Amino acid sequence: MKFDAPKGLKLHRFIYIILAIFSFFIPFWANQYILHVATITLIHILLAVSLNFAMGFAGQLTLAHVAVYGFGAYATANFYIVLKFPYIISIFCGAIFASLIGIFLGFLSSRLKQFYFGIATLSFTMLSHWFFVHGGDITRGASGWFIPKPEFGFISSHNGIFYLSLILAFFVLWFGSNIAAGPFGRRLGALADIENACGNLGIDTKKLKYEVFIISSFIAGLAGGLLMGILGFADPESFHFVNMIVQFLMVILGGLNSIFGGLIGAITLTGLWEWVREFEGLWEIVLGAILLLLMILAPYGLYGFLIKIFPQWREPRHALNTLNMNSQMPNQINVSENNKKDSDNSIIIKNVSKNFGGVKALDQVNLKIEEGEIHAIIGPNGSGKSTFVNVLSGAVFFDSGTIDIFGNKTTNLKSHEIAKLGVSRTFQNFRISSRLNVLENVLLGSNIRQKHESGAIIRSQKFLNEEKFLIEEALAALDFVGMIDFINSKGNELSGGQMRLVELARGIMSKPKIMLLDEPAAGLSIKHVETAAKVIKKLRDELGVTVILVEHVLRLVMDLSDRVTVLNSGKMIASGAPTEVKDMSVVKEAYLGKRKNVI
Repeated sequence: MKFDAPKGLKLHRFIYIILAIFSFFIPFWANQYILHVATITLIHILLAVSLNFAMGFAGQLTLAHVAVYGFGAYATANFYIVLKFPYIISIFCGAIFASLIGIFLGFLSSRLKQFYFGIATLSFTMLSHWFFVHGGDITRGASGWFIPKPEFGFISSHNGIFYLSLILAFFVLWFGSNIAAGPFGRRLGALADIENACGNLGIDTKKLKYEVFIISSFIAGLAGGLLMGILGFADPESFHFVNMIVQFLMVILGGLNSIFGGLIGAITLTGLWEWVREFEGLWEIVLGAILLLLMILAPYGLYGFLIKIFPQWREPRHALNTLNMNSQMPNQINVSENNKKDSDNSIIIKNVSKNFGGVKALDQVNLKIEEGEIHAIIGPNGSGKSTFVNVLSGAVFFDSGTIDIFGNKTTNLKSHEIAKLGVSRTFQNFRISSRLNVLENVLLGSNIRQKHESGAIIRSQKFLNEEKFLIEEALAALDFVGMIDFINSKGNELSGGQMRLVELARGIMSKPKIMLLDEPAAGLSIKHVETAAKVIKKLRDELGVTVILVEHVLRLVMDLSDRVTVLNSGKMIASGAPTEVKDMSVVKEAYLGKRKNVI
């Protein structure tokens, strides 16, 4: 079966091919200077794409990229000169060594938040530069290291390095756009915008950070090895702080969160860099003024400027064109495979407690929730409702007690592990990625079900078949919640009610056994509250999902719920049918306070 790629992906591929064909003939007519600039441009493309993966796609503020670039260069030099490996093999060995640095950066990223991670990577860059200057026989110090020009048989060294750079740049652009247009690209969009929701989508953020830094560092290592070949000289100043700023400018100028933007930024900045060299003593001012003007006119980069005018050129995060997709709801929305009646068909919570300092958010809570019911958790502000949902979903660990979900103990399980048990949730504050459109946000819910993701690299038949099936399911889920007409809207272009419905559709995509809804009516208009109520009923009645509902809108609770549990100051004070609970004096006292007797 032939699958049609999205328009943006097809356009970018066409441009890559045209540029590759044009570049192939450069050595036939260009002088040495033009050939040198063309080779440097290709190396910059590799650098821009690699930095864009870590900073643009994943949203990680790394200031260590120039150091990784340098380690790739010096490692290549050591493999080539000291160990006598062939130059091409040395480049890949140097890239593998750079990937080891990427593992270290992934370690830092998984333990430090954005600002602190940026400071840590800046410190790493400064230490790395000191090592490049004082590295002895490994780096040959501040005086630099002369690298013999590699031999390529029947063509000259300069031509050989140019063609090697062209091949590597083309493959990085091609395969980079392939993996970006799939589950990996969607996960990176979630990591950048809604990291605190990733675990509940089945995304292991620690593993994802390691993956993106290894990929980014490998590509930067390739660029470093190529630089050694074209310059014939290893100099610590090539990997100084100023060069880090140049790499940042390429990514920002071209456009964050885009492989194609990296290409545009690298070509544009390299051309500007060479042009302003004519302004002796003033080139920094001229270049700075040009870039400042571009940032004012195109704050999201040249790529962002283009897709505002031509939205169809957008780089997709899904692999197939959706125009002819089938969204027949009855054939697609089916979660029965996860919701077969189990022998252990209930959620059992025993003596669960959670303290935050001296505050008891949950205090010895005991509760049994039957499969297939809508169970509401209510209580005044500060009663522990959100903590209850966070504990159940693994967003926070509980201090004592046990939770058993359909026969599975969840003690000390992380949120992405609990998600794989069939637990999905929405959030009190919206968790929709602005880097993804509505369809791609919903496809995030299928992350735990993806089996052939590795096929995205070459767009294998198995991967495309799976992607087609999941896209059709996502369209059906959007149809189910009434959002099918908004599939191409960006996440930040929706109203609050629409975001809530998209979150519900995303939850459906995980084929959950349990859906945790944390204040689904918060901030919604009456119309959207009614829509949300209909969707919640359909979740239980048509899809067999067990719904645990935390809500302040008591009318909604009483209309929807099979059972209601009331929390107050972390303690469970009542549980039963809605009609029973609403008349209990202890519940009225929790909301209204005790009535004082007047003498």
